[in-house]
Amino acid sequence: MIPFNLQLILIILSSLIFVSFIVRIKAYKIELKYTILWIVMTIINILIAIFPNIVLFVSKLLSIETPVNTLFLFGIITCLMILYNLTSEISKNSIKIRQLSQEVGLLKNELKQFENERKME
Repeated sequence: MIPFNLQLILIILSSLIFVSFIVRIKAYKIELKYTILWIVMTIINILIAIFPNIVLFVSKLLSIETPVNTLFLFGIITCLMILYNLTSEISKNSIKIRQLSQEVGLLKNELKQFENERKME
């Protein structure tokens, strides 16, 4: 079992992280779509800190020998999910940046043509 002091520390830290994400979302300093996964993970951390038997149950369900290995597995899966999410957002933004750069180039070209036509008049 998890000692009570450690449970209390986990609950307080996870709650502070949860509140900080909510405050940043309300202040429009971070978008909701980037924080949903983090918010879900802090809620799961709070639940695990309050009910540590969840990890034991999941360990037995997945036939994992020790609960610590289950926590490591979930940590690795969480990191991979966050990396995938960030990679997909970077790819989307890269495509948008390329399209915007091409549009700016076309607009500059049109502006130069327009200026050349005005000079000839």
